[in-house]
Amino acid sequence: MHREFGVHSAVVAMVHRQLLARVKSAQAVSKLHRDQLRRRLWQECLRLEIKKKRISQTDQHIAHNRKRLAEAASMLDSRPNQLTATQLRKIKDALDRKFRCEKRLEILVARKSHILRSIHFAKRKIQKIASRLKRVECEIQEPSIHFAPGKLFRAQHHLQASGFSSHEEWRRAWREALSSNFLLEGDKSTPSGNRYARLHGAGGLHDLELRLPASLAAGADRSEVVKGRSIYILDIKGLNFHHGRVSIQRALAQGAPITVRFHKDDVSWKVSVTIYEETTVPPVCWDGGAVGLDWNAGKIVTAMVDGAGNLIETKAFACRTAGAPPTRQRTRSGKSVRKSRHSLRR
Repeated sequence: MHREFGVHSAVVAMVHRQLLARVKSAQAVSKLHRDQLRRRLWQECLRLEIKKKRISQTDQHIAHNRKRLAEAASMLDSRPNQLTATQLRKIKDALDRKFRCEKRLEILVARKSHILRSIHFAKRKIQKIASRLKRVECEIQEPSIHFAPGKLFRAQHHLQASGFSSHEEWRRAWREALSSNFLLEGDKSTPSGNRYARLHGAGGLHDLELRLPASLAAGADRSEVVKGRSIYILDIKGLNFHHGRVSIQRALAQGAPITVRFHKDDVSWKVSVTIYEETTVPPVCWDGGAVGLDWNAGKIVTAMVDGAGNLIETKAFACRTAGAPPTRQRTRSGKSVRKSRHSLRR
């Protein structure tokens, strides 16, 4: 089929590797889920055994209180008509014991009912976890993957609630989501570290040569003949990477593999580059404590700890960057960081 669409066999092999990676990733996630479910199942079974022991102890207490209640009742029934002071005191003690036993029995019966109810729900929970564990075991053997958001996939079962008027409308959205991203793996043996997406340029902006299959030749800007084969090229000029420009230039100079991903959102296509670069982390001394930053959507939360890891102080600073241009985002972020730094110093 790759010959029918004019797709090179290397692209087919690349897609196959990506599919295998997705399958292995799904299996790894399922194995982690399996371990979590096994741990939860063991914990719930342990809780169930504890509840059963509590039922046994409660039954023993109920039997003991019923025995004491029967003894007190028999003493009251066999009391003589004429009572001495000692006998009157014993009768009074029997009445008190009977009252306490009745109240205690009410509490124990209610407790037993509550424990039995909790045991019922615990058994149901264990059954659910065991059922999920069985499904996860099947997913490890035969993983299922899809190439669009799971939320969109589940929307086909609730079209009206998800905002779709018909199944055809959902199918169009599903196909668009399937075609919204693709990845071209890097190859160090080819120029620019990629066989089908080649970066060029130095400084701030880069140009990208995207090599198209024969079936998409109509969308190419130019064509070249290499070893008797026609190569169709789409030129993408003026790419600006906000992060990692120096690392990209270093990778291009060293001939390192450069993986390029294309992703389409509601506005346009975006290009991201992935490279492999070794980094070294210098040794850090934590004797004087540390300051941590938690970067959230609308605020920055800072925390200071001492050398032993004990929390000293936490503060939150507003930092709204959503929807702002990159320069304004950097300005707002810098102001918030400087504010948090001065506040923690004080």
